[in-house]
Amino acid sequence: PVKDFLAKAAKSRFLLLFLPEGNRHGLTKLIEYAACFRPILAVGKKSALSDEIESLGLGKFIDENHLEDDLETAIADPSFYNPDRVWIDTYSLENISNQLIKLLELESEQS
Repeated sequence: PVKDFLAKAAKSRFLLLFLPEGNRHGLTKLIEYAACFRPILAVGKKSALSDEIESLGLGKFIDENHLEDDLETAIADPSFYNPDRVWIDTYSLENISNQLIKLLELESEQS
């Protein structure tokens, strides 16, 4: 179950995320991983998602063509991890639930 996975992931030293090709694929997995507050090692091709991971301080992008060198460097020095907690909180279950409740209340008022 997802709950068990996230509990185990939150105890991990790093989370490994294989980036699919394309700019929007992988966003939901990124949100799940970010909620674990562990550094993400994102492996694949450079994309908007890899840029987002680094700009938000959630992890390190590792180009699949330089895997050995870049992975070793990232593991040795995880100082790249400085998560944007505001961004993470935006996608928290509590915030998403509150937004959904507000939408349902608005819909109910208009009916």
